[in-house]
Amino acid sequence: MQKMAFPHLSPTLKEEPGGVRVTQNGKSYLADKWKLREDVRAMIYLSISQCFHCLWVKNHPRGDAIHYICFARSHTPPWDYLLANESNGERITVNKNHENKLRQAGIYFEVQTGGGRHLTVLPNLRNMERIIEAIK
Repeated sequence: MQKMAFPHLSPTLKEEPGGVRVTQNGKSYLADKWKLREDVRAMIYLSISQCFHCLWVKNHPRGDAIHYICFARSHTPPWDYLLANESNGERITVNKNHENKLRQAGIYFEVQTGGGRHLTVLPNLRNMERIIEAIK
């Protein structure tokens, strides 16, 4: 089982049956169906290195087993983006509050048809780099 730890910031991500257990500051949740593959690890390292190191925000996530890994600059809402297993597959889901920033950066996105109508982008390291640069 793979594990990622960031002792100076407190998050730990550990593969376990059914997904990745995310633990930070005494809170824990299971990112259902995720694996710490090389591409996922690279996106997590990039996010944390760019100060998106809060893997939960107040009241988000709710519950223990969810379909995403949350990234934010603060534990205070709102969250910034998620690595999510959406109904149409794995995506980077960006909070709709960042829509204008993504448009200005020329980042192609789709709007969720359900849920919070947030923005989804194909998950790869280059897209993650562009998203981070746009919303920093």
